[in-house]
Amino acid sequence: MLAAGIQVLGFKGGLLHTKSVVVDRQVALFGSVNLDVRSFWLDFEVTLGVYDPDFAERPLSLQTKYVDDSIPVDLQTWQQRPAVERFIENLTRLVSPLL
Repeated sequence: MLAAGIQVLGFKGGLLHTKSVVVDRQVALFGSVNLDVRSFWLDFEVTLGVYDPDFAERPLSLQTKYVDDSIPVDLQTWQQRPAVERFIENLTRLVSPLL
């Protein structure tokens, strides 16, 4: 994603597990769904959509705070992360269907 020009931010405040989207300051989507097969088919997770501009400002304000408490992930730095870190990431990806 970084190579394609997508900005990735690393949240400094600990684990951030929020799944929320605000569209055109009018629609808010939030819930527990991850974008993977397990969330869609096995875990029965849901996302709620609310079409209300006043309501949409609430999660948008929270998202802005998250962005303010984050640092950009640099492509070169990401590519140069330690081999041990990459190995653990790959191992985790390999066993993730079992988790």
